[in-house]
Amino acid sequence: MRTKEELKKELRCIDLEIAELLCSSDRENRYNELSRKSRALREEIRFMDYKLIATDYEIDIYEVPVERYVKYYWITPHNLFEEIGFVKICYGVAAKQRMGNIGYEIKEAYRGKGYAYRALEMLVDEMLSRNLSSPTLAAFPSNIPSVRTIEKFGGETIYQAKNRFDWNIYQVDLKSKKENKILSK
Repeated sequence: MRTKEELKKELRCIDLEIAELLCSSDRENRYNELSRKSRALREEIRFMDYKLIATDYEIDIYEVPVERYVKYYWITPHNLFEEIGFVKICYGVAAKQRMGNIGYEIKEAYRGKGYAYRALEMLVDEMLSRNLSSPTLAAFPSNIPSVRTIEKFGGETIYQAKNRFDWNIYQVDLKSKKENKILSK
């Protein structure tokens, strides 16, 4: 694996060549190739600043350094630096200001593959280590894929929506979830 400095040096060279190509319009294919490579390197450099939290054979989860009580965890394909979605977890007082402790989003091209559920499962130990044992999640009742993900994760309904503009609120008991997982092995 290359170091961050090596990647930055390569990126500077690419940027210089792109600048030269902008002056001569006869090399459009090379310009497009360099632009794609430049974007990929920028993504790889960006992910090097993130802390790898969990990994499995299909996805990796990186903690993004943001604020103290709200953590973002980027989901990427295993060993690739391409964001496919994120999980946001609010710890402590931050959860009272938002709709629950956990939120997530998967880019449209990657939906339906179970990445949100898998990421939530991979983050159970992280949440427990930060004293979050009974997180809440919210979803519109009409958002069937999200509702299914939450229920598969172990979410029990604690508030039922009264109208279509209201949220269902779910709660998950992570301690019993972890104990059941250990017992089933």
